[in-house]
Amino acid sequence: MPWYNKGTRCGHGTLGSCNDGWIQIEICSDGMEHQDYFNGVYQELIELISYLCKVFNLNPKGDKVILDHAKAFSLGYANNGTDISKWLNKYGKTLDNIIKEVAKNLGYADTTNVIVAY
Repeated sequence: MPWYNKGTRCGHGTLGSCNDGWIQIEICSDGMEHQDYFNGVYQELIELISYLCKVFNLNPKGDKVILDHAKAFSLGYANNGTDISKWLNKYGKTLDNIIKEVAKNLGYADTTNVIVAY
């Protein structure tokens, strides 16, 4: 779709809809049969989300910045529709991987193994 079109892919949850104010990305899977295709699409996804976070000054580690359909539903902002996790999981990836890779692209430090001294 053109950049200026409003996506309407997530429906409405109990708290409203991600259709109003969120960036939505659709991925065309190939029947989940070709890892080379997945790898290429996955890399494009990381680059596109990184670009959008940079343009709109979004912290990719924010609670409501990078969501898949399931996460948006759990937060009350989508219907309980299908999700990309089945395709991601087949190739060892998750939504958390996407968030971490986007954060890394944008120079956010990995804080998962930081020890805080008091």
